[in-house]
Amino acid sequence: MNYPLYEYSLCIALPLMLFFGAYFLLAPTPDKTIFANYLRSRRIMGCALLLLAANYAVHFFFEVRFRDVHTAILMNLSTYFLCYWLFSSALTTLLNRFYITRRRLRFHLSAWMLFTLLSGVILLGLPEGHDPEGRADGNGHLARLLRVVAGPPTHPRLPPRRAPL
Repeated sequence: MNYPLYEYSLCIALPLMLFFGAYFLLAPTPDKTIFANYLRSRRIMGCALLLLAANYAVHFFFEVRFRDVHTAILMNLSTYFLCYWLFSSALTTLLNRFYITRRRLRFHLSAWMLFTLLSGVILLGLPEGHDPEGRADGNGHLARLLRVVAGPPTHPRLPPRRAPL
């Protein structure tokens, strides 16, 4: 990884997201009722951009990616899940002004918390590495979780392949 390029890209993206997030929230707009859906959508997008900016700021100032990769991945998954919902809600609100309800808000926040909790268990709680049967796998966390959930295989294990000559 090219560390200076990574840091410079964060450094450039951060002020842009802060500017547009603040602009979407605070810029003057007409107070006509015809713009109600647009204003709601714009505010939601501003919140999503500020949330992404907060994620980028933590990555930039605290260098989470270089200290603990799994924590950085968990933080990104959690933030992107929430931002995806905010962006999609903002765009759907333009079509249907009754799209965002308290029930839908509770459902999506609960799904976000459950997703973050399960991602944390997989990334931080399960050990990574090799298969207990000695096979190397690149998906240590996921393979281990699938073995725990699925249980032992019901078919006999095939003999290992020989390395090509």
